[in-house]
Amino acid sequence: NPARGFATYQSTDWSIVRLGLPYASDGIVWTDRLFLAGDDRDPNVVVWSDPFRLGAFPQNNFLRLASNGDKFSVFALIYDWLVIFQENHTWVAKRNSDGSFSLELALPDEGCIAPNSVTYIEGHGVAYESNKGWRIFDGNNARDFVLAIKPALQSDPRTLYRVNAGYRHKS
Repeated sequence: NPARGFATYQSTDWSIVRLGLPYASDGIVWTDRLFLAGDDRDPNVVVWSDPFRLGAFPQNNFLRLASNGDKFSVFALIYDWLVIFQENHTWVAKRNSDGSFSLELALPDEGCIAPNSVTYIEGHGVAYESNKGWRIFDGNNARDFVLAIKPALQSDPRTLYRVNAGYRHKS
């Protein structure tokens, strides 16, 4: 049972909540829930909290990504969708009108091999390093990074400056 050991907490004492969270290599807030994945013991299980209760992980809030020797890599957001990268597959979760979400395999033969490479480029999508080189994923298709941004670079050389705008203050 991949949900074994996940507990629900109703405390605002973050030191207590932290002790109850599943092990994860990455986490992201989407649809008012905290999504976690990347536990070495079960690398393809994604768990999520209750809405607005980021420390509450009910036992039935999990899914297992198809494995085939693949494992979870990193989360990303594009538009109002959650992108779930494995090393060789890319999944997209979309919110349904009833508040639930659906998961679809967007790229069956391509994922992210370098979790720290992921960055959002406004107007283009999510850039990342894959087993096919540097790519940009727009939520439906992946394209070669250089070919995708070449027109933008030619029309506005400040494009690269904007690519990492969110990270400039960290350098």
